[in-house]
Amino acid sequence: MSSLVRKSVYPLLVLMIVLGVYYFSASLSENRRYSQYSIDYLLLTPAILKEQPVQGATDVVYFYSAADGNKPTVITMEFRSAIALSEIKKLLADYFKSQGFKPNNIGIFTKQNEEVLVEITHDNGDNNQSIKLSLLEYLWNS
Repeated sequence: MSSLVRKSVYPLLVLMIVLGVYYFSASLSENRRYSQYSIDYLLLTPAILKEQPVQGATDVVYFYSAADGNKPTVITMEFRSAIALSEIKKLLADYFKSQGFKPNNIGIFTKQNEEVLVEITHDNGDNNQSIKLSLLEYLWNS
């Protein structure tokens, strides 16, 4: 193998191994809190939460908890928005339906072995809503 190939392949291989070990350990975490600007965001956050339609989200924080026995994997996104409450509800309902989720109960959307819980709290002191989106991933189909 040429020296140039060796110099470029080995560092990439080492990087892939390090990221793999990090992902494995992170994915087994019980209560992991992280931001949008961390490696955990890239490795642990599913696209359905990354691409949620509420624009202008502030104070965004993520939580990850691995599956354990009957407990599903839970990935939660909490944020604030100044958009009107009715508009947020419509945006999220339309978004989850477009992703193949079916509304089950108020604020619950299901698809095969996944469930999204939507909690919205109106803050009386200002014109902001607190939104919590929790994706539950079960190991079996419900």
